Amino acid sequence: TQGILPELKNKYHFQTTEMSEQEAAEAALFHAAISPPYSTVAVASGLLGILHQIVIDAGIRPPGAINFVGETQTRKTSMVLACCAMYNRENIANPNNIGISRVNSSNYKLEEEIDECRDTTYIVDDLFRSSDPKERRENEQRVRNIIRNCADNSSRQTARSQFKINCQITLTSEYLLDSATDLGRCLIVKLNESIDPQKLSQCQQQPL
Repeated sequence: TQGILPELKNKYHFQTTEMSEQEAAEAALFHAAISPPYSTVAVASGLLGILHQIVIDAGIRPPGAINFVGETQTRKTSMVLACCAMYNRENIANPNNIGISRVNSSNYKLEEEIDECRDTTYIVDDLFRSSDPKERRENEQRVRNIIRNCADNSSRQTARSQFKINCQITLTSEYLLDSATDLGRCLIVKLNESIDPQKLSQCQQQPL
């Protein structure tokens, strides 16, 4: 961890135990095998996050958001956390820490935390079927803004906002937005079955 800026050390958990490239690859493949193909895409999402700046420096347009869609209790969020928790793995399940926020968080909170995330995966969790029409519209608009900013690799267009997406965005939701334009800007992974709880538990106990 030598040479890492102090402010980054305060926000991210860095693994100091040495691991060979083979061991790291085997661990990633183990996580990818939780419930293929869903977990395979989730691990790829984590790798895209780590490579975000490298992709930009290579002159390649960063990929858009990845949206995992499934009914409640399918363990989609737990699976994505396990497969993408290559930073903050001690605290990433805590919504008060950088790495994950609920979709009904304030716009400012989401933008501020996403802006602080560098070369990792940020999870916007749980676009759910709210019984309150106003809340549902607000949540959907929040997701639309994130998808568009991620796909366009641009800041939100307001006079005072300087926030920009510098990481891979992964969404979890119970349903799809009704706009083909928005859906076309992200990779949709539809879960037709629940994530294997036994394999998920094993990976949670042996994080990447």
